[in-house]
Amino acid sequence: PVHTVGRQTDDASESTSIEAPVDLHVTVDQSATSLVAGDERGAQFVVTVENLGPSTARNVDIDTLLTLPDGVRRIEASAETDGPGVASYTDTGVGGDTFTAPTTGALRVTELDVGDVARVTFYLDAASIAISGAPIQLTASVGSLDEAPELNTDNNEDSGEIAVPQRSDFTVNASGPHKVRVPRDSSSSSSSSSSNGRTTFEQTVTVTNDGPSIATDVVIA
Repeated sequence: PVHTVGRQTDDASESTSIEAPVDLHVTVDQSATSLVAGDERGAQFVVTVENLGPSTARNVDIDTLLTLPDGVRRIEASAETDGPGVASYTDTGVGGDTFTAPTTGALRVTELDVGDVARVTFYLDAASIAISGAPIQLTASVGSLDEAPELNTDNNEDSGEIAVPQRSDFTVNASGPHKVRVPRDSSSSSSSSSSNGRTTFEQTVTVTNDGPSIATDVVIA
């Protein structure tokens, strides 16, 4: 905000503009350090901006950069503020799609009084086929605000990440044994045939992946 102060002199009147500074504090928090592929509970990122004063901030933009690995999607982004202003979020992607490239957007707040907070929450989930290795990453920073100078730029940016591991729960069942009698091979002599009169057993081994993630290259020994 810019305040104008008038002063009358003998010859003319003068006006001086006084800029009212603000201090915006940006933080990024996550609901968990990891989101297992296929976990239906999902995870959240929360970007928060607080005005530490000493003046009201207007038309604040907090830019965000969200990077999602294959199989992870952003379901929703919800903005809110506890002050008199209006908070909204606009991004370049469509919620619900799976992004393999960074997605940019902005949290916009029309007015943020001293002590007021605005936030945007990103709701995420990971399919069972989500690739393990690359984390979900989010960076948020002050993009712009009307005229007011920033007192402290050291707290204008923050970032966070959520790992995406794969986890599977296997159930192994074996049925049997079933006794099988191998008949004598009449075409071979008893001294040379190792199969004559041999008794074998058959078992069926079943392996079930109870999830939540897919499994590849499984070996049951």
